[in-house]
Amino acid sequence: MVAQSNDGWGRQLASLESIPLDIVYLVADHCSVKDLVAFSTVSKPLQNLLSDPGIWKMVYRKNAFLLPPGPYKWQSASCLTVVLSRAEKFHFVWPSSWSCPEILRTHSMRFGSDATVSVIFGRWLLVADESTLICYDSQCSSILGSARTLLDTSPSRRIFRVFSAGSVREEGIQAFAVLLFKDSFTITKVLMDQGQPSEIQTVFTSAPFMAEGWTDLVDVRLHHRLLVVSIGECSSDWESSGRLVLMDIDTLRRYHIPASTDDPAFDPMHTVTFFFATKTHLVKATESGHQYPVKLELKCFPLPSAHETAESDILYPSHRSGAIYVPKMRQYTVIHDSSMETGKTSFVVCGLALYPDGNRLDVMRVCLEPDGMGIAPAV
Repeated sequence: MVAQSNDGWGRQLASLESIPLDIVYLVADHCSVKDLVAFSTVSKPLQNLLSDPGIWKMVYRKNAFLLPPGPYKWQSASCLTVVLSRAEKFHFVWPSSWSCPEILRTHSMRFGSDATVSVIFGRWLLVADESTLICYDSQCSSILGSARTLLDTSPSRRIFRVFSAGSVREEGIQAFAVLLFKDSFTITKVLMDQGQPSEIQTVFTSAPFMAEGWTDLVDVRLHHRLLVVSIGECSSDWESSGRLVLMDIDTLRRYHIPASTDDPAFDPMHTVTFFFATKTHLVKATESGHQYPVKLELKCFPLPSAHETAESDILYPSHRSGAIYVPKMRQYTVIHDSSMETGKTSFVVCGLALYPDGNRLDVMRVCLEPDGMGIAPAV
């Protein structure tokens, strides 16, 4: 029996549950997705009527939005509603003068199963396949035709991984490739010819060590003119074992940091050390502790200017922070470079902070006193 109500003039009105489904289909055919969603929130009966997957599948098929394949039998009304609502929002934000995204062409190149790739400036592909390093120009109409062999070593000397870093400076393009072999790694400078990589020049080869096990723990970063290459987890012998290289790309000079008796005790389970650089300083950050928050200590090492002849390859700290307690930070990036104000080193960094309730992006302004006694972080 259909429930009915009185309109106040004695006339009987059918309830919403009694509306034929074909009428609901006709109404839905003239409504936007936004209107249908709003319509379903008017009352419980309307919500029940519009929970029929058939209505939303009809809307799905008739819409001109950018939609994934579908609808499928397994998709419920709520699932289709979410997809359609997102597509409708995107449709109205997308400029009307733009056409839909279109794949213009694809390229397929065959390599061995162990081939690895690194990209320089989002354009040049460095592909290490067995013992050969080949460079391809991804912007060339014929990518295969742009191939240049940069290295072809003995078949027994397989390249396990290739990494790269580069920057565009007033002097031109500077790019470096790090090749990880089974028992060592090599830093090479990518030489450019008319704006294209033409060959590589070896600038550093590490002492022998079992590098094969560190393939997933390699970090290559170029900070201004300082190339920082670290292999494996940080340890007290990180530099002495040759797994940490600090190189000035202008002079190709390697810098070293002496061991210090006032460094915090190294605990391989709970100590993390990493480096970043400003235009004037190398910054060493050491986190210790395994519970939130961790203890952070910073040391700043002045870098010789590009036109200065350094008397020594050893860098000594000029500024040092006291211990501050912060969440664990990852992926430090300098967003405002160092400045010297009354003898203080000041810079702003941001990084991914690991809080107990999730990850956040933290910004921290750091000012180090000359005597190493002060630090003023602002998060």
